[in-house]
Amino acid sequence: MKKALLFLLVTTMAVLLVFTFSVTGCKEEAPAVEEAVEEAAPAEEEEEAAPTEEVAEYKLAVFFPAPHPYFESVTKGIEKFTEDYGVEVFVQYGTDWAQETENQFIEGLVAQGYNKLIVYPIDVTGANSLYEEITAQGVHVVNEGAPTALPTTASATVATDVKAAAMTACEKVIEVLGKKGNILNILELVEDTNTKLRKDGIEEVVAKYPDVKIIQEIAGLTSQEEATEKISNAIAALGNDLDGMITTGYVPTVAASLILSEMENDRIVYVG
Repeated sequence: MKKALLFLLVTTMAVLLVFTFSVTGCKEEAPAVEEAVEEAAPAEEEEEAAPTEEVAEYKLAVFFPAPHPYFESVTKGIEKFTEDYGVEVFVQYGTDWAQETENQFIEGLVAQGYNKLIVYPIDVTGANSLYEEITAQGVHVVNEGAPTALPTTASATVATDVKAAAMTACEKVIEVLGKKGNILNILELVEDTNTKLRKDGIEEVVAKYPDVKIIQEIAGLTSQEEATEKISNAIAALGNDLDGMITTGYVPTVAASLILSEMENDRIVYVG
């Protein structure tokens, strides 16, 4: 029964799929699965009961670097799954966006016996050093939300292609601008590995258009208040020289949307 519940968790958070395979070893092939489905009820009950000890070997934990709306929404989903299906997943938040701090928290989780970890990596190369250390101890790690550099001992990465998404947003702004104009590029946390990917993607797109340039970049937005202040100041300072805006990340997107709505903007092209 618990094995089935783990597969249900996979459907809501695909990152756990690798954990299921790492413990079960993918022992059954397709024909065996078909035969098991056709067995009588008593046999099915026996099949469900068998994984109990196996599942008991799981000690699952999720680690997020610091509080953030995205992490909070994921946490709510995990809590709901635990409530509905009784599969415990420990969620821990760190205190800052530093790889060294993340290392300390992860090492602490491993010392407590957590052997299946879902981690949001802060540094694409620094996290790999940590992963090498703990996977050598038999711990399985999956990246959630961001990748680590290859090669990596992480079993998998479950994340949006944030670079591609940022490039699509930039292309759309440039298209509406008629392939000419000045763009304000608004990023979020500079410590976040995804921020660099988004920045690189936007700059790659802009480089293709000689009449488009990034007139200013804003980054390091840690709160709604800070984002609102910095974006408002930039819009005011740039005035009519500003033609388009791109935001990537939750905090700046909410802030920019509210600012432009209050301005009743009908001139600045914006995608966020």
